[in-house]
Amino acid sequence: MKARRLYTTRRHRLGWLALTVAAACLVAACGGDDSLEDTSWRPTDLGDVSVVAGSDVFVTFGADAQLNGGTGCNAFTGGWSTDGGDGGIEIITGGTTLAACATEELEDQERAFLTAMNLAQFYERDGASMTLLDGEMTQLAELTQAGGDE
Repeated sequence: MKARRLYTTRRHRLGWLALTVAAACLVAACGGDDSLEDTSWRPTDLGDVSVVAGSDVFVTFGADAQLNGGTGCNAFTGGWSTDGGDGGIEIITGGTTLAACATEELEDQERAFLTAMNLAQFYERDGASMTLLDGEMTQLAELTQAGGDE
């Protein structure tokens, strides 16, 4: 009888251990490579507006839900959040410096970039590529992950 109880106890412990390991793997998979925390991105496609070559345009998603970046003309800050799994995103660009853009192309890029981020309701990430989508799943912008800190 004692041997049977010992076997049952070990079996339960192994079951809980397996369940714990599986849960840890699931959490790691959900929050792993697709996390936007502490990543920087540069737009490669802004729809009808061309990305100006050599312009300093980027967005950085901080771990503290803070956002900062540059439009090629101005710096901006804001906040962001994701819904934790089904691709929903909210980006709010708040403060922006007020420097005049040197060219009309940079002005168009700034407007398109900030608009795309503020209208984004979903995102799809595939490694170092990310697409921002509106509520109807229409592409607003395509971004590539930038290397290093901005």
